[in-house]
Amino acid sequence: MPQSELRITEVHAAHHPTQSSRRKRHLAKLSAISQTRQAILITRETASSSSSSRRASTMKFIHPLVASILYAASVALATSSAVAPTQPAKWQPDVSSKVSGVDASDHARLLQSALTEFYGNGSTPVSSSGANATLAAVEVAAAQGLPRAQFLLGIAHATGFWDDMPRNDAKAVVQLYFAAAGGDLSANMALGYKHMMGLGVPKSCDAALRYYEVVANRAVSVRENEDSLSPVLYDQRHKRLKQQADLQHKKNQPGDLDVVEYYHFSADKGDPDATLNLALLYYYGARGVTQDVAKAATYFLKAHELGMTASAANLGHMYSRGVGVPLDHAKAFTYFQEAAHEGNAAAQNGLATLYLRGHGVKENRPKAITLFRTAAKQGNADAFYNLGVLALQGALQTDQSPDFEAAYGYFQVAAQHGHTLSMHKVGHMAMNGIGVTRSCRSALEYFKMVAERGWWEAELRHAYTAYTNGDYTTAFRTYVVLAEQGYEVAQHNAAWMLEEQRGMRAAQALGDGTLRMYKAAAAQGNIDANLKLGDFYYYGYGTSTAPNFAKAMAHYLAAAPKHGQAAYNLGYMYEHAIGTNQDFLLAKRYYDMSLEINVDGYVPVTMALYKLSLHQALLPFRDMTPAEAVEAVAAIALRKMWQQWKHIREYAVDTAAFALSFVSGADMVSLLLQADVMPETDTMLIGALTVLLAVVWTIRSRRQHQLRR
Repeated sequence: MPQSELRITEVHAAHHPTQSSRRKRHLAKLSAISQTRQAILITRETASSSSSSRRASTMKFIHPLVASILYAASVALATSSAVAPTQPAKWQPDVSSKVSGVDASDHARLLQSALTEFYGNGSTPVSSSGANATLAAVEVAAAQGLPRAQFLLGIAHATGFWDDMPRNDAKAVVQLYFAAAGGDLSANMALGYKHMMGLGVPKSCDAALRYYEVVANRAVSVRENEDSLSPVLYDQRHKRLKQQADLQHKKNQPGDLDVVEYYHFSADKGDPDATLNLALLYYYGARGVTQDVAKAATYFLKAHELGMTASAANLGHMYSRGVGVPLDHAKAFTYFQEAAHEGNAAAQNGLATLYLRGHGVKENRPKAITLFRTAAKQGNADAFYNLGVLALQGALQTDQSPDFEAAYGYFQVAAQHGHTLSMHKVGHMAMNGIGVTRSCRSALEYFKMVAERGWWEAELRHAYTAYTNGDYTTAFRTYVVLAEQGYEVAQHNAAWMLEEQRGMRAAQALGDGTLRMYKAAAAQGNIDANLKLGDFYYYGYGTSTAPNFAKAMAHYLAAAPKHGQAAYNLGYMYEHAIGTNQDFLLAKRYYDMSLEINVDGYVPVTMALYKLSLHQALLPFRDMTPAEAVEAVAAIALRKMWQQWKHIREYAVDTAAFALSFVSGADMVSLLLQADVMPETDTMLIGALTVLLAVVWTIRSRRQHQLRR
């Protein structure tokens, strides 16, 4: 449970311009030039309404937006000029006929109905046949200036997954801009991601940073001001569909219901670990368990009676905040102190907080700092965060002056442990050069991670739930929306669903959309996506062209350090000169790397290495006739075997000579050493079979050793 009790005022708080007035004209009839003019008008109105104290920072944020709109408009003009005037567009809905006669108050309900149709209501699966109707409703709401509708319309233009609607990056950027200006956080994330990657807009770290800063600030603000009586389990690992599909092939994989039933059964039997785990499930409402903090407190007390020290820390936390139990700082102090004496880092951090604030005990700041440092030495991220806050406040210095470098160091360590509030602090300090050299790239990295940890990340769980319930359309649409916001796991899941044709039309599978989603995930470091892209380019899937071995090799190279299959593929390509020059040394290196990464691949890699040796040995005979090649190979084989036999004979003779020298003297040794007669064919055959048997026995022994491990 988080114990980050301390809060500080944000350094250089960010401001975001808001849209000054609703645009009543529907966007479907705007030309590219009129869209650009309207964007510039909004920019001017927003800038003029800003105070002089905010003008510099606001203009720094506006300029990238204007550049994006101008760039998008130029792309739209260039695209439209290249199309013959008589050629009809594939998607030209008549928005004007839908807007007329509909009150503005009805558009919010219209949008809500569209969202229900789009995402589903949690019980009724969404039909892909209703995409046109849903999109039409979204367009009407977007024309009335509803930011959420503008965001969804922008996503529709950006992806092209809605029936016959073509992809149009220029229109997507325009819609996303208006949604962001209207305060839609998802649109801010999407534009931040596009500027970070240069997707349909100029690549700009500063522009991406401003967008992500807005969302990160909002995410942290919600965490800091959330209702402590309803605990939220943040930063969960999100499910990857491919991994879950792989697990289904394994037998006896327990589901959430099985786990909860097991905990109940074991807790009833007096198992302390199961009792504690069950308390945590009720506290957060995880694994399908309905959240019940009062019942969680009951199980924490039971686990404490069974000797679980961690339960005392959890009880201290609950009493210090009045969650599931009456607020009682004295009891909180007792429980924290009990667990802290047993070395529990979370309890030490909680106890330090009580000493710092004088809750349940006399205020003692030196004691609090000592306890924070003790907890930090054990790796407690909350303690590192609290020390960073105190360093900013000057509480760690004798002269009470802020120590920005020390604060940054504490926040950095906590951020590396996944502490979201610390990531936010590191982002702000890196952006403004406080305690560290200014780095836009570093600040952007942290703001993006914080932005993706907002309460809206629950949509990823919504998508996975829809998928497990068989509602593939809702799952896919949700993943696509989140993928456009820059969620790497959503990008990979959407690509996997397209490839597996889970709820998708066959025409969409292995198409441009699949390739684009895998590319997006690979650009953010997804190893499996790089391997998949290598396969796509190797075989020519989804590329509408012949295989591209150079690109396949590039993606295999990106994945090879962490993926055994990618390393194996590179070895194969180097061995057979596919997309590169033939290089047996590099082939062997990558085969060996594949075995180091994945020891389960010992048998195929060993066979590949033997094949590589044979390939290298036979290479000089590729220009010979079959008869010549057979004769040459036979000669080489006999020569090799004779050389090996000579080595064996020499070793045996030396050994025998050493032994017989004590019995027969030097004359017997000399007689044996003078022998130089080639052994008979039967003897050579027996020797070859002995060597082969030794190789087979070695492989079998190694495999059994791996199984025992």
